[in-house]
Parts: sequence; C-alpha cells; structure tokens
Amino acid sequence: MSVVEFKNVHFSYSNSDTELFRDVNFSVDENEFVSVIGPNATGKSTLLKLMLGLLKPTSGTVTLFGKKPEKTRAMVGYMPQNFNFDPLYPMSILDVTLMGRLTKDHMGHFELSDYKVVFETLAEMDLLDEKDRQFSDLSGGQRQRVLLARTLASKPEFLIFDEPTNNVDVLIEGRIFEILKNLNNKMAIVIVSHDLNFVHDMVGKVVCLHDRTAHIHSTEKITSDFLKELHERHYRLIRHDH
Repeated sequence: MSVVEFKNVHFSYSNSDTELFRDVNFSVDENEFVSVIGPNATGKSTLLKLMLGLLKPTSGTVTLFGKKPEKTRAMVGYMPQNFNFDPLYPMSILDVTLMGRLTKDHMGHFELSDYKVVFETLAEMDLLDEKDRQFSDLSGGQRQRVLLARTLASKPEFLIFDEPTNNVDVLIEGRIFEILKNLNNKMAIVIVSHDLNFVHDMVGKVVCLHDRTAHIHSTEKITSDFLKELHERHYRLIRHDH
C-alpha cells in the first residue's frame, strides 16, 4: 500500500474557470523521500493540501494510507510554509512545541507523557535549554527549528514539509537535513523545496509540476538544461562529488 496515491486528479479552485491540475498520477511509497518542485504558481502548496484532505479534487481520487485523507491525516506531521501568530501574545518555544501534541480528542490539557515527548524533541533540535524563550524574540531560522520540533512532537508516521529551510542559515539547514535523513529511515517524507542541492543530495524521486500536471523524475534527470526549460531561465548545477 502506498502512503499517498493520486489517481487521475483534476483540481480547480471554485472561483476559477482554469484547472490548476489535470490528470495528476503519482504515488509516495514507504520510506520514499520525494521532493515537489516547479515554477511559482504551479500549485506546489495546493498539492500538499490535497494530500492532507484540506482541499478536495474536482475529480479523481487522493488516498492517504489507503483511505480518504481526512480519515488518516492525524498520522501526518505537516509543517506549512508560514506560521501566523500575534507577536504580542506571550508564547514560548515550549508552548509552540506542545501544540504538536494537540488533537481533536486531546485539547488543552497535557499529560506527563506529552512533556516527555516534547522535551526529547526539543533536545534533538538543540532547543531544550532555550525552551522558555519567547517565540516572537527568535530569528526566522530559529522559528523554523521550533516549527520543525512542533511537527515532530506529534510523533507522525509520514512527514510533509513546505519549504522548511526558508530563512535558515547554512549550519541550521544542514542540521535540519541531517534530522530528515535519519527520519527517512522510519517513514516517507514529502518536501517542497527550492534548494536544488538538497534535491540532488537527499531526494530519491522528484514530482515536477509543469503545464498543469505532474511529471515524475529521478534526481539524475534534474539537470541544468531541464531546469532551464522548466523555469525559462538559466541554471548551472555543480556536482560536488565529481
């Protein structure tokens, strides 16, 4: 059974006469590391929301662990591209990470087991000693690390990330990729990323959104010429292992 499967998926927003997707077919299997790439406005974030059942296809089917996504999305750790919050509201690193333990059946009251999981996750992200710092005082890169900790605190069986290394410096980016690589030994991961080095170094399969559908490629196919055609601009890729 695939973790995610798209079958003949078409999608358009209700306020648009233009299809964003047409006849999308691909799957994500257990322990696969998949990157979603494509020019701006091709629907990368929308594709992730279809996986989670936050949006429904106009036609075709999307399954998550063999069922409708809304039935199984509690098994997924999802890190969106943006996290909106009120900077005047007092919210610590610990508070934000504890949000990862919230479910529809578990709201507001945290058990000792919740704190145990959260402390372990913060330690993994090198944030435990800073757990009482205010989230609003953090840099962009530090916030991304906290949001990753929140995602992992839910103890997911499948991970979905939308640009997890935005505003992150090189050292933190390397640490995040190291964590994701280790997690990939236990579960499938789907990531939207503009970091082409990451795509080449860690990802096994690439879902390329172009011309309103999805094209599946191995990382070896993501060449400078391929990217030039895709984005209609020049790219130069340097293989550091050669």
